[in-house]
Amino acid sequence: MRNSIVFMALAVTVFAAGCASLGTHPPHATDLSGDWKLDQSLSDDPRALMRQQRQHSVHGMHRPGGMGGMGSMPQLVTPPDASTPGTQGGHRGHGGNGGGNWGGARRGPNGEFLAQPATLSIHQSVSQLELVADGVSTDFVYGEKVMASVKGGAAERSSGWKGQAFVVKYDVSEGPKAARSYELNDGGKQLVVTTQVQGEGSPSMKFRTVYARASAS
Repeated sequence: MRNSIVFMALAVTVFAAGCASLGTHPPHATDLSGDWKLDQSLSDDPRALMRQQRQHSVHGMHRPGGMGGMGSMPQLVTPPDASTPGTQGGHRGHGGNGGGNWGGARRGPNGEFLAQPATLSIHQSVSQLELVADGVSTDFVYGEKVMASVKGGAAERSSGWKGQAFVVKYDVSEGPKAARSYELNDGGKQLVVTTQVQGEGSPSMKFRTVYARASAS
């Protein structure tokens, strides 16, 4: 009985943490503003990760026990040195998958969120963050929840601050849940974008995209 009570308490704690709202004020001395260029050499390849996941799934199905082998498939994650989307097109602030071409990838449970823009431009203010990804602009108001369009449907998008990271979360209707975090690294010389997707009918995945601060021209 005591173990059941402890388990219930832990479950409530985890649920409450998952439901915690994102902060509405930028952390002190954190400013993501600037122009950023993709550093492919330091970034993960999400499509390669997906291929690996498919291979693991196929191998799991051929293990003794059939489909049961999939339960032991390791989750593909990257080292946690950073923390957690945007829609192509749409209106500023309420449009797109929240960050221009961030959502312009191919279809599929995780495909909406696999794109890695070559350039990002960020302007951070006290109440919102403007993100321009490959020339497509989206405004995120801290603490705001809006309905945004994504390929294949709509999603509830929320954005705000979690610690030192700016976080955008997507809950896609009849689709995956996704989140992106934007956090400074290497003394502000790098912007690390961590994307996590909990797939609808496919394994979860997590990958990092690293940007270097563009030199002033």
